[in-house]
Amino acid sequence: YGFNGLSEGNYGNDVDSWKKNVSLFLPSRRRLLPVCCKIQLRNLSSYNRRQGKKPPFERIRPSAKLQPNSDDEFDPEHSVPNNGDMEPSVNREKTFEDDVDARGDAEHTDEKNSGTQFASAIETNRDVKHADEQITDSPAQSAVAKASAINGVGAELLSSVQPDDLIGMIKNAERNILLLNQARVHALEDLHKILSEKETLKGEINNLEKRLAEADAQIKFASQEKVHAELLGDQLENLQNELINRGGSGKSELELYENRSKISNEGALLASDGHIHSLSKEVDSLRTENLALKYDIQALKSMLSNLKNTDKRIVTLENESSFLESSMKELESKLSVSQQESSNISTLKTECKDLWAKVENLQLLLDKATKQADQAILVLQQNQDLRKKVDKLEESLEAATIFKASSEKTQQYNELMQQKIKLLEERLQKSDEEIYSYVQLYQESIKEFRDTLNSLKEESKKRALDEPVDDMPWEFWSCLLLTIDGWVLENKILNSEAVPLREMVWKRDRRICDAYVICKEKTED
Repeated sequence: YGFNGLSEGNYGNDVDSWKKNVSLFLPSRRRLLPVCCKIQLRNLSSYNRRQGKKPPFERIRPSAKLQPNSDDEFDPEHSVPNNGDMEPSVNREKTFEDDVDARGDAEHTDEKNSGTQFASAIETNRDVKHADEQITDSPAQSAVAKASAINGVGAELLSSVQPDDLIGMIKNAERNILLLNQARVHALEDLHKILSEKETLKGEINNLEKRLAEADAQIKFASQEKVHAELLGDQLENLQNELINRGGSGKSELELYENRSKISNEGALLASDGHIHSLSKEVDSLRTENLALKYDIQALKSMLSNLKNTDKRIVTLENESSFLESSMKELESKLSVSQQESSNISTLKTECKDLWAKVENLQLLLDKATKQADQAILVLQQNQDLRKKVDKLEESLEAATIFKASSEKTQQYNELMQQKIKLLEERLQKSDEEIYSYVQLYQESIKEFRDTLNSLKEESKKRALDEPVDDMPWEFWSCLLLTIDGWVLENKILNSEAVPLREMVWKRDRRICDAYVICKEKTED
C-alpha cells in the first residue's frame, strides 16, 4: 500500500495530477499482481536538523506510476508484501529443487528441508521485525506484517509434510526391488534344472550311440558269415565238376563219395540254414532297433535345439528384467517428482486464495493511505522547493571546482608531454647516427668476407690438384706403371723422362690420372 514518490515539478499548482499517478491494480486472470508503493514522509523538524549536512534529496520522476511488476522482474526492495508473502514461496521453490536433486536419499533431503525451513523462518522473523521498526504510524502496516508471519508459518508446515511421502515412495521402491530379485532367483533355479536335464539327455545320447556301434558290428559279422557260406558252396560245386571230368573208372567211388557228400551237405545246409535264419532274425531285430535309435536321436537333437533356444530366451529375459528394473527406477523417480509437484500445486492454490483476500484488504488500506498522503503533500512541497534551490547551488559549485582542477591538470600534462617529445627527438638523432655507423661497419665486414671466400676457393682448387687420388684401385696404377715401362722398352720415352712419371704414379698424382683418362677416351673414340 502507499503512493509513488513525488515528481520534480509542478507540485503546488496541481495536486490532482499526483493522484492520477497512483493506480490501483485489481487482480485479473487469477494472477497476483503485487502493489509496489513507497511512502516518504519527512517532518519539518528533520529539515531543521539536517541543514548543516545538506544531503542530496531523493528525487522521483514525474512520470513514475504504480505499475505491476512481472514474475521475472520483481523488485523486493520497493514492495510491501515481499517480506511476508514472497519469501516463503522462494523458500518452497528451494526445497522443491533440493527434493528433486536428492530423489533416493531421504536423510539428505530431510537435512536440506530442515535447513531451508530454519533459514526461511529466520528471514521471515527478520522481515517482520524490520517492517515493525520501519512502519509504526498506520495500523494497516501492522496487519500486513502479521499476515506475512502467518503465511511463513503455513509454508513451514507444508514443507514438513514432504519427507513422509518420500519415505513411503522409497519403501514401495524397495518392495518392487525385492519382487524383482525373487523373480531373478526363480529364473536361476529354472536354469539349473534345465542344465541338469541337458546333462542327463547327453548321457542317454551317448548310451544310444554305443548301442548303435554294437549293432553295426553285429551286422558286419553276419554279412561276413554269409559271404563265407557262399564261398564254401562254390568250392563244393567246383569239386563235383572235377570229379565228373576224371572219368567213369571211379564212378562207383564217385557215387559213394557223392552220397556221402550229399548227406554231409544236407546236414551242413540244414545247420547253416538254421544259423542263417537266426542271423537274419537278429539282423532284422537290429535294423528295427537302429531305426528306433535313429528316431530317438532325432528327438534328442530336437530337445537339444529347444534347450539352446531356452538358453537364449533366458538371456533375453535377463536383459529385459534389467531394462525393466531401470525403467521402474525412472518411473519411481518421476512419480516422486509428480507427487511433489501436485502437493506444491495444492499449497499454491491455498496461498492464492489467501493472497486474494489480502489484496482486497490492502486496497481498502490504500484508500486510507491516500487521504493521509494528501495531507503530507503540502508539507513536502515546501521542503522540496527549498531542497531544489540548495541542490542547484551545490551542483554549480562542484562543476566550477571540477573545471578548475581539470584545467590545471591539462596544463601540467601538456608541459610534461613537450619535455618528453624533446627527449625523444634527441634520442632519435643519436640512434640515427649509431645506425649509420653500424651500416658502414657491416659493409666493410661483407667485403672482407668476400675476399676471404675467394682466397679459400683458390686454395681449395690448388689442394684438389695436389692431393693424391684415393678413388682409383691399385690395378689402375699398376696398369699405368706397365704402360710407362712399355714406352721405355719401345724407346718412345727416355729413361730420364720415365722416372718422374713413375714417381707421380707412386704418389697417385691427380694430373697423371686425368691425363691418362683423357688419352684413353680419345683412343676409344
